[in-house]
Amino acid sequence: IPKARAGGLPTVPPRHSGMLEFTTQDTVLYVDVDEKEPPEAVQKVYDTPKGAKWGDPRVPQLAAQMRRVVDMTADERKALGSRARAHVVEHYSIDGVGRSIATRLAEIEKVVRDRWTEQRAEGISA
Repeated sequence: IPKARAGGLPTVPPRHSGMLEFTTQDTVLYVDVDEKEPPEAVQKVYDTPKGAKWGDPRVPQLAAQMRRVVDMTADERKALGSRARAHVVEHYSIDGVGRSIATRLAEIEKVVRDRWTEQRAEGISA
């Protein structure tokens, strides 16, 4: 799904788990899932943690979303794909990831500096 989105293609991912970390409502056509225990074979192969949930896509909704893509005009498909590509480039390109890392490091630095300042104010040397 990430590669298809980067390529500007409309995608129909499950509204479940990690997929929600890198997609947005306006860049994909989600399919709801029914959560259940992962199949035994999956648990063995992937050593899934206790309590893990498997997202079983709702097939009628999947078919409807796929039909929705087919029924879109070329311009609508292109617009959906373009939004997806822009999101991937903004957040997951080398520059996008670099910005995210820099932002997080600045947040961490602020916490460390604030704690150091508090300790100095309390007379505790760092």
